Amino acid sequence: GFMMHDFAELIPGITVKGIDISQYAIDNAIEDMKPHVQVGNALSLPFEDKSFDVIISVTTLHNLEREECAIALQEIERVSRKGAFITVDAYRNEEEKERMYGPFEEGMAIVNAIFIELHGRPYRTINNNKGDK
Repeated sequence: GFMMHDFAELIPGITVKGIDISQYAIDNAIEDMKPHVQVGNALSLPFEDKSFDVIISVTTLHNLEREECAIALQEIERVSRKGAFITVDAYRNEEEKERMYGPFEEGMAIVNAIFIELHGRPYRTINNNKGDK
């Protein structure tokens, strides 16, 4: 829920939805995101066709068998609108994780600078999950 929370704060009025296969994850989601998350499975996404303009999958698809991965990708395509932005991220070790998130952190530094300009205060990054603002 942290990434969803960040998007909701950065883009007022945006609708966010998320799933996790684990009820534990849903129960422990960031409080303001709990109404927007539900238990779900990547093989059968609980959303209508063409529901989303942006789909982000983080560290999910690499856990699936090849046939399941194909089904999950078809589900992502099913719930995305024409021209949607889709990103699928996964890593197998700390080196891959750093290569994947290093540029993201640099990008968040730029977003933070813009946020300060617009709002007069810094915005927290994904790594500051304590809820500090």
